[in-house]
Amino acid sequence: MVSILTNAPLPVWLVLLALAPLAAWAIERGAARLDGGAGTAPASVAPRAALLAGALAVALSAAVWCDGVHVWPAALLGWVLLALARIDLGAGLLPDRLTLPLAVAGLGVAVIDDPSGSLGSALAAALLGALAGFGSLAAIAVAYRRWRGRDGMGLGDAKLLGAAGAWLGAAALPLTVCLAATGALAAVLAARRFGWRLERDGAIPFGPFLCLAVWIVFLTRGDMLS
Repeated sequence: MVSILTNAPLPVWLVLLALAPLAAWAIERGAARLDGGAGTAPASVAPRAALLAGALAVALSAAVWCDGVHVWPAALLGWVLLALARIDLGAGLLPDRLTLPLAVAGLGVAVIDDPSGSLGSALAAALLGALAGFGSLAAIAVAYRRWRGRDGMGLGDAKLLGAAGAWLGAAALPLTVCLAATGALAAVLAARRFGWRLERDGAIPFGPFLCLAVWIVFLTRGDMLS
C-alpha cells in the first residue's frame, strides 16, 4: 500500500519517518537556545507536538509528491524551512547560519539535477533566482524604511527568498511571495477578528508564511514529480 501511495520506495519512506522525530528534536534544541531557554518550559509541550507533526508532514509529503531522486533534497529543504519558521516565530529572526547554506544547497541541487547536462546554464538559472529573490525583498525593505522611518521587513526575509530562488528559480518567486503575503494577511485579519495578540505595531513575522509558501511551490513543481 505504501509503495502505491508514495513515489519513494518503502525503505526510503521508513527512513524518512524515522528521521522526522530527530529533525524535530534538533530544530527545537536550536530554537530553544535562541529563545533564551523558553523551549524547556512545560508549557512548550503543545508547540513541541506541533513541531513533530510538522516534521512528519514534511517526510510524508516529500515521499508522496517527489520521485526517488528528489525525496532527500525535498526532505532537507522542508526540515530547514520548518526550523526557520520555528525560529522566526520564537526569536523573530531568520539566522544566516540556515538561510545561506540553504541557498548554497539550492545551487548544488540545480547543478546536479540539470537534465541537459549544461552545468553553466543550470547554475546561472539558480543564481538568477537567488539574486532576484534577495534583491526584490531587500529593495522593498529599504524603500519601506526610507518611507516610514522604521523597519517593516528584515533582510532575513530577503535572504530566505534568495535561498528560495536558488531552489525554485526566478519565475516561481512571484507566486511564492503572493502565497506568503495572502497567508500573512489572512492571519492578521483572523487575529484582529478573534482578538489574538500580535507582535509590536500589530505586525507578525513574515518568515513562517514565506517558508510555507516556498514548500508548497517546491512540491507542486512539475519537475519534482515522478
